[in-house]
Amino acid sequence: MKMTFKIHHGQLCPVDGETRAKFDKFKEGAYYEVDIKNLDVRTIKQNRLIHQFCENISAELQKQGIHLNNVLKHDTPVSMMAVKELMFKSVVQSLYGKSSTTKLNKNELNLVFDTLILFLSAKGLDTDTLIKT
Repeated sequence: MKMTFKIHHGQLCPVDGETRAKFDKFKEGAYYEVDIKNLDVRTIKQNRLIHQFCENISAELQKQGIHLNNVLKHDTPVSMMAVKELMFKSVVQSLYGKSSTTKLNKNELNLVFDTLILFLSAKGLDTDTLIKT
């Protein structure tokens, strides 16, 4: 069972009603094993923004008829996942040496977005519409 909590006034608090309902079913005095994850990573909203950003890049590249040239040196059709895997993650790797967007902290995302926007802008793409929420 996966549940998300936040620290509020020094106490662990469920972040939503579903988590609260699960938490309320815990038995008094029972022991529970917990797997703690780094909570300073990007938020769910930021994760959605990554996907929307990559989707917007994909749409702009498709509109201009541009294909991605991957390591196998053949044209790769543009898609959100191709943009994320071949462009976004390579910037993440270059800037931070991290292999996954899940390992980014909240503040690192801004530089990734800025780097990609500057790169695409220099290539002549209209970058005004890339970040939409």
